[in-house]
This record gives sequence, C-alpha cells and structure tokens, in this order.
Amino acid sequence: MQHRLDQDDTVTEARELLEWKICEPALGSGAFLNEAINQVAAEYLRRRQDELGVAIDTEKYAVELQKAKAYIALHNSYGVNLDDTAVELAEVSLGLNTMHPGMGAPWFGLHLRRGNSLIGGRREVYSAEHLKKGGWLGTTPERFPLSEALAGAPLPEGAVHHFLLPAKEWGAVAAEKEAKALAPAEAKALAAWRKAITKSPNATQTKRLQGLARRAEYLWGLVVRRLEVSEREISRRIEVWGAEDGWLRSPEVAVPREKVKSDLEAVDTPYWRLKTLMDARCALWFWPVQEAALLDGSHEAYVRAPEVASQSAGWTVTAASASAPVPAQSGVPARETYESEDLFGDVQVVEVKSKGTRGGSRKEQIRGERRPVIALASLDDWLDFAESLLGTQDVAADSLVAQFDTLMSWSGTRTSCPSGWAWSGSLRWSRGIRGRGLLGMWLSGRGSSIGSWSSGRCLPGAGMTCRWGTRLGFGRTGMRTPFWPS
Repeated sequence: MQHRLDQDDTVTEARELLEWKICEPALGSGAFLNEAINQVAAEYLRRRQDELGVAIDTEKYAVELQKAKAYIALHNSYGVNLDDTAVELAEVSLGLNTMHPGMGAPWFGLHLRRGNSLIGGRREVYSAEHLKKGGWLGTTPERFPLSEALAGAPLPEGAVHHFLLPAKEWGAVAAEKEAKALAPAEAKALAAWRKAITKSPNATQTKRLQGLARRAEYLWGLVVRRLEVSEREISRRIEVWGAEDGWLRSPEVAVPREKVKSDLEAVDTPYWRLKTLMDARCALWFWPVQEAALLDGSHEAYVRAPEVASQSAGWTVTAASASAPVPAQSGVPARETYESEDLFGDVQVVEVKSKGTRGGSRKEQIRGERRPVIALASLDDWLDFAESLLGTQDVAADSLVAQFDTLMSWSGTRTSCPSGWAWSGSLRWSRGIRGRGLLGMWLSGRGSSIGSWSSGRCLPGAGMTCRWGTRLGFGRTGMRTPFWPS
C-alpha cells in the first residue's frame, strides 16, 4: 500500500480506505485478496484512531477489525479466476476471514466471478476507417470509457465495439505445429475458415455492424443499471468503528442471495445477451481443431438440416388460458404445453399443436417457424448470430426499462431468442464453457468477460484502486494474466 498512501505530500484520510476498490485478477482460493483486506482494514483503524485521538479498547479491537474487514470484503473487493471451485473456495475463505458477532449472511459472489482476466469485451471501439481492408486486425482499439458514455457522450460516429468483430486469433490452434502434425486436414480447414471470416466487411455488413454497436451500447446502459441495483441490494449494514454518517452503505433491505443471483443470471436479460455474445467470441479463440467442420458448414449436422426443417414446418403455436388445463383424451396423444410469463407477470399456457389440429384456444394461432441450422462460415453468419442476441432494430429512447430502479422491477423482463446455431453446441469444448438455453449452452465460461461485468468498474465513478498480487502463470487452458480494464 506504500504506493497509494500519503502521495504527493498529502496525508491519506482514513475514510478513503473504506472506498478503495481491490481486485485480485488471479484469485485462486483468495489468499492474496484476504491479505489485502486485512492490511487495508488494519490501516483504516490505525489512521482513524489517530484522527480521533481515541484508542480502541484492547479487548474490543479484534471485533472492530473483523467488522472493518467484513465491510471492505463485501463492498470493495473483487476477484476473477478460471476455475469454478477456486472461486467457491475464495468465497468461503472471505466469509471465514471476516466473521464477527452479529454478522448478517453476506454474499461475495457478485464480486468473485469465474472468468478470464485477459480475454473479454472491453470498453474499446474501432473507427469506421479501421473496418476497411482488415484495418482492425492487429490494431489496438480506442478506449470509450463507460464514464463518458454515462455522462452523455455518444458512441463515436460509425464506431464498432471490438467484440462485435471477428478476431485474427480465432481458431488460434490452427497455426500450431502440433495441430498440423496430428490433424493436418482439420488444421488446414480451421485456418481456411479463419481467413474467410476475417475478410473486410462490405457496405451492407458495415451498416449491420454499426447498428449492432448502437444496440450493444444501449444494452450496456441497461446492464449498468441492473448491476447498480444488484450492488445496492446485496449490501449489508456493518457498523465500522469510527465511521461517520454518510461513510458507509446502509441498505434498507438486504435482498437474499438466491434472488439476486437468479435474476442476474437469468436467460435473455440484457446482461445475458451481451455476456453470451462476448463469451462466444472468446470461446472461438480456443476452438478445438477437431471441430472445424462445425464452423465452416461441412459437418453432418448441416446435411441433416433440411430434413429437420421439413419435419418442423407443420407446427403452429397457440396460447391457451392459464387456468384451463390441456388434458389428454382417450386414444389421443397428450398435447405439449409450456407456461409463458409476460412482462407484467401474467402466465399463459402455450400449447404446441400440429398443423392438422383445430380449435379450442381463445388466442389466434401464431405461425411457429423454426430457423434453419446455421454454420459460422462467413461474417454474415456471425452477424446473424449477433443480431439474434442484440436485435435488428434500435430500441426507443422512452423504453419502459429506463424507468426501473429496483431489483423487483427487473423480474420478468425477458424475451425469446432464436436457436439453430449448431456450432454453438461445441462451445463447451472451448475453455470449458458450459450451459443451456439459447445456444443449447449457458455460456458461463472461461472465455468470459464476466470479470468486468461484476467488477466495480462497470459502475459509474468506480475504478480499481489496486490490483493485489503479481502472479503471472499458466492455468490449465493456457493463460492467466492481470485483470483487463473496462
């Protein structure tokens, strides 16, 4: 801490230490993060005693130190690690390190996340000029800080976020001599796919990319609001010794961990949509050479696609009353139904009916057209995938979502995304990504940008005061490096 305290002939006030943000980019089981918390808490108490000219009773000091540690650990500490188990152990470790009498059940999971500290979606963009002749490949994008966007600065004209564009590192294993030796045909195919998908966009594709950038920026603003709500409502009231009114977070209601977690990770929310896109992009860096056929469209899954489409062409979807069950009649197969909840919490039972089935429901029939199975053979395919997540039309500025200011308001704000991306099922092989839902997978994974979403840096006015630890090394999947800035 010597490089943060008392700099430029100034004396650091104790209050500042309660506002520091601490990040451990290679979290492990939390040993370094715990040590940082211990040192900051002890330094706070030392300086605050000096400022007040009052010493804490020796018998009470241990408890007061635990309270200070608990406040810092819960509200100001962040960590990222590639391994799920390590993150869980770190959460337990922080809890044990900060226990004190009367401590409410904390949840550190919003700040301790599984993710990749190197690869992710950053607040960086390429100008329209960089989209010409592959100009973005190998070029460092320009920063577009979140603080500027929230202050009203528009996205630079024609700019596109770096995570919306294919990366030259996609399918990186294709260039490795081991891959060429062990799977020469697959390595060649993967290299050819990478060359094809990184071609410069034409005028139409550039327009689509710029539209995606606008919608990504809109969703990013919603994610910030969502995380502000989550951040505020996971806070706990902790009485830190010497703290004055206005120094500490004092939440009116502590929302249960399960509620915050389930709402944050729910499928089809703005958070999920952006994160899914970023995860997919990151996973493509580590694409397994043996699955190259899933990308270029030569896999058998695409050969079967017309047959699957023809079999599903005769299905329609109707909505029936939630109060009216759909029983099976004697000698007739049971009809398939599922429940659908709208924005305002009203539940309807939606019945899947064959084309020849008639009558019954009070809602008009809606044609249920399934998308064909889509490869990732070209930039157009990537743009189709991105648009299935971010949309094809800009959202009105007076959207209802802009009025949400509590966690409960966000419940049920989900819409459906199309499916049909056969290559996405293989994402679990890339950096251990797992899942379900839109992609047949919930992309929670190691190619993830989750570290930035969950760090305080996604919130206005926030920033990491210090990174703790200098460990650089290699994990099971290759890289473990310092936390990237958002």
